[in-house]
Amino acid sequence: MSVEVVSEHRTRVTLQCEDWHWLLFNLSHLECAFTIDEPAEWSEAIERFAASVAGG
Repeated sequence: MSVEVVSEHRTRVTLQCEDWHWLLFNLSHLECAFTIDEPAEWSEAIERFAASVAGG
């Protein structure tokens, strides 16, 4: 999974096939809750999510 901040209000996330498999397989088990007040915080939230995927 790669995360690219395109602009202040856009973040592009690229998922590889294995990432999609992981997400579909574990979707019902994910307990991710992010409170995002500013658009820039999306990048940090997605990075944390990507780290949880990589660690899972």
